[in-house]
Amino acid sequence: MKGLKTGGRKKGIPNKTTAKTKELLSDFINKKVRELDKLWSHLDPNQKANLIVKLCDFVVPKMKAVELTSDFELLNDAQLNTIIEGINNKIMENNESNEHN
Repeated sequence: MKGLKTGGRKKGIPNKTTAKTKELLSDFINKKVRELDKLWSHLDPNQKANLIVKLCDFVVPKMKAVELTSDFELLNDAQLNTIIEGINNKIMENNESNEHN
């Protein structure tokens, strides 16, 4: 029967080789990150910017695209204005919190 799993790893159990490789890479990176301060002064501004962008992938979660499925034609003007005001308020809150950080 196609699709029926009859052996091997159970679903959700990590591959031992992958787990070991991740552990080795993690240990290596943790040791090398200490050298970053020394290397920083030798980087040009473009290299520094690229490094920051690449490191952000490990710290800042990536935003996912949001698909809007509402049919706005079914809403009246008051409902649309309420939605727009809510979105504007949220944007203002985010901008204010970003200015304080």
